[in-house]
Amino acid sequence: MATISNSQIAKPVKTIKNLSKIMNQWGKLVNNLYYQAVSRVRQPIELLFSWIVEKYDKEHQKCVLLKGLFVHVFDRKVRTFILLTCN
Repeated sequence: MATISNSQIAKPVKTIKNLSKIMNQWGKLVNNLYYQAVSRVRQPIELLFSWIVEKYDKEHQKCVLLKGLFVHVFDRKVRTFILLTCN
């Protein structure tokens, strides 16, 4: 499996015990803003992948596997390139 370098995984932040009430409230506010920002970025990506699964699971059974999807996408790109260069 390929890895992408210089990437970071966002994970939940644990609360620290024995802090004052104001610091805990401040920490919760910062965490809520952080989670909202992460969900705004994550939502379009999840929407794209769910659309791909919905579209290609129903129309093309060969695309159930990831390799099949890559072959299908590559095939479309090659056909488009050939059509553009021949015209």
